[in-house]
Amino acid sequence: MFDVAVDFPSVEPPEYLRHLSPSLYRQESERIRNRFDEAVRLAEESFLGELSKLVEHLTDRLSGGNDGKPKIFRDTVVTNLVDFFERFRRLNIGSSEELDKMVDDVRRIVGNTSEGELRNNANLRQHVATKLSRVQSQLDGLMVDRPRRNLIRRNGANNGNRD
Repeated sequence: MFDVAVDFPSVEPPEYLRHLSPSLYRQESERIRNRFDEAVRLAEESFLGELSKLVEHLTDRLSGGNDGKPKIFRDTVVTNLVDFFERFRRLNIGSSEELDKMVDDVRRIVGNTSEGELRNNANLRQHVATKLSRVQSQLDGLMVDRPRRNLIRRNGANNGNRD
């Protein structure tokens, strides 16, 4: 039902093209540059989406329920965010100053606050939730709804479905 293609793209066009066909060499250079730009854009979107979900979930847990009682707050809410910070630090290519700033803002807000402090201190919960709500609105402004990729099946039958 599915076909998986693996591609190991060259990071430079073949040198012989420079001499044989300079215009083709430029086209290949542009194609490779565009593929890298697309990979960077997809990585940024992935980080932005993940950060947004984590911040939204933490804010929701800190805000409390409609009945005024605090919502259940598990340690994983914070540890998932800390794991994200570490992964972002390792994998970040530094191409988006806005994304870097948002991650730093969330890291500063959550800071060295422990899960226990957030669970037991209502004032701290409210303070962190308020600050995270502001960051969430900025994250929402950065996120752009883009059409999802169209999967093209080998038989050419696409039927206009988007995945």
